[in-house]
Amino acid sequence: MKTSQFYKYSAIVLLVVNIAILAFLFFRPKGKHHHMPLKASKELNLNDDQEKKFMELVKNHQQSIKKIQDQQKGLFETYFQSLYKTEAANNTETLNAIVDFERQKIEATYHHFETVKALLNDAQKNKFKAFILNATQLIHGRKPEGGPPPE
Repeated sequence: MKTSQFYKYSAIVLLVVNIAILAFLFFRPKGKHHHMPLKASKELNLNDDQEKKFMELVKNHQQSIKKIQDQQKGLFETYFQSLYKTEAANNTETLNAIVDFERQKIEATYHHFETVKALLNDAQKNKFKAFILNATQLIHGRKPEGGPPPE
C-alpha cells in the first residue's frame, strides 16, 4: 500500500515540475538571448581566436537544442489532451518522454559550458563563475543581479 502511495505522490510531483518547466518554455519571451553570445564574449574577455571558436560552439549548441525542441514539440499538447479526449492515453509514457527531452537539453547545455570553459585561459577562468551564474539566470528567464557573484 505504501509503495503505491509513493508512486502516486511521485507522479504528482513530477507532473507539477514538468508543468512548470513547460510553462516556462512556452510562455517565456522569445528572442531575448540573441545578444547573449556577444555579451558573454565581452564578459569573458575572449581574444579573436577564442571568440571565433566560441561563436561556433554557440551555433552548434543552438542547433542541438533546436533539434531536441523539435523532437519534443507536441508532447505537451498530447499530454494535456488526455484530459478531454475520450480514448485512453498513456500519460506516463508521454510525461517520461517530456522529462527525457528536458534532461537532454540540460545535459547539452552543461556540455556546452564545459566546452566553453576549456577555451579559457587562467585569467578568463576567474570570470567563468560569474558568467555561469548570469547565463543560468538568463536561461531561466530571470534578470541577472548586479554585483559580483556570492562566494
